[in-house]
Amino acid sequence: MPGFTPDSNAPTPIPTHAWRDHKFKASRQIQGFGYVESSAASRSNTAEPDTESASTTTKTPPASHLAAGQDPAKLWFQFQYLEKLGLTAYAKRTLLALKKTESSSKPVYLALLRILELEGKLSSLIELVREMTQKFPSDLEPQNDLAYLQLLANQDLIHSSAIAEKLVSANPDWLSFRTTLALAYLRHSEPEKAAQVYAGLKIDWPKAPPAWRAVHAAVLAASGNRSEAQVRAKEIPISRLRREELMLIENLL
Repeated sequence: MPGFTPDSNAPTPIPTHAWRDHKFKASRQIQGFGYVESSAASRSNTAEPDTESASTTTKTPPASHLAAGQDPAKLWFQFQYLEKLGLTAYAKRTLLALKKTESSSKPVYLALLRILELEGKLSSLIELVREMTQKFPSDLEPQNDLAYLQLLANQDLIHSSAIAEKLVSANPDWLSFRTTLALAYLRHSEPEKAAQVYAGLKIDWPKAPPAWRAVHAAVLAASGNRSEAQVRAKEIPISRLRREELMLIENLL
């Protein structure tokens, strides 16, 4: 979330600029982090997330910091304060209230994505990303993220695969899109096609997101390159994988 330096008692306004898209490049050809993978780094956070059942004597912020009402700017300031304190449950409530306002913007959704990553519920991520595809219809990342998450969950495979094919056809330089397409072919038991997704590409895999590396290792194994797949899989920091991603490579570890 964008940082802020308050110079008065006024609440920090909600950023209205588009979230800076992170890029991953391989030999100047492949690029593109999705929003979900940008938020996934929160899974490696060592701090324990707050819960609804946390002690009210030790985990309840001062009442003065829970009085934002429906003012978007105050709600955003309240969220930043609560997140800094590690009060995840209260921060989530604030974001959900902020999301209902007319001023709800992309940074609000991305902050909520980050919190949902900590909770580890794939169904909640899918629901939020689906809402993002509707609110930001011209944004390609949520479309790809939704297809990817649904493929992970073995849901709506035909539609998700069609979205992946369309995105790669129009944007062949985005490795995030190719990863989703490779997973789609895996789900349809077409490992040769999945392997072909990576054909001719020079990718520095150790620098790629762990999830993409897991899909690639699974493709290698399914297409007959088990030895290389095992090497690749054992290099992946598995603590940063979702349970469903880990299942893709668990027989290689």
